[in-house]
Amino acid sequence: MTFIIIILSLLIERFFHWRKHRHWEWLEGYQAGFKLSISKWHPTMQALLILLPVLVLVGIIQILLINRLYHVPAIVFGVVVLLYCLGPDNLWVEFQARAKSEEHVDSVAFANAFFEASYYRIFAVIFWFAILGPVGAVLYRMIERLAEHSETLSSQMIWLRQCLDWLPIRILTFIFALGGHFTEVIACWERNTLHGLSSSQPLLLECGFAALDRRDAVADEREIEWEAIALFDRSLVVFVVLIALVVLAL
Repeated sequence: MTFIIIILSLLIERFFHWRKHRHWEWLEGYQAGFKLSISKWHPTMQALLILLPVLVLVGIIQILLINRLYHVPAIVFGVVVLLYCLGPDNLWVEFQARAKSEEHVDSVAFANAFFEASYYRIFAVIFWFAILGPVGAVLYRMIERLAEHSETLSSQMIWLRQCLDWLPIRILTFIFALGGHFTEVIACWERNTLHGLSSSQPLLLECGFAALDRRDAVADEREIEWEAIALFDRSLVVFVVLIALVVLAL
């Protein structure tokens, strides 16, 4: 069922525009509602108290829909939650438009921005959905949004996001090796993969750029931009295949 939900969600996200259906402005008001009642608590406890009610609600719905009507309600719920937690902007629409732009673009800056966006908008959410179901997708996106927009809990949320990022970034960068230049990526991966939480983002960018097809003479440097997009597409296919293999093994 998880495999079906991920496939459906990726197809919808890849070929349709869902930006207008993803509104996270409510999270700021939701956090503000807790502010007065828990302001004297330790910041870590505040963070947990803000996250738990939403996660518990999603978890209860997830449990109630198990094994009902041939799993159809659970699949619909999973697709809706996963699509809502992706983005919020459509990754492919935004970066394909930037790659097609006539304005000069720094290819290295483009590749770095794309690898960051592809991880935070797509891969991390799908990874935690594959592990924890809808609760995992909501957990990651709430922490990511609060890390960026919370005035009082940003440091706690950034630390939690770094914890959640450590494993999936290492899996994604290993998949980059499978979908790109294996020896170059593996050398970078082995050199940096066991470092601490703060090493995850540099590892993502370094391995991503190492995987690109830059060894041949490229007449137009902007081909690097399209190669970055193609690399992530291949990596998603590999990750979905790995999920299918795990499902079959279980």
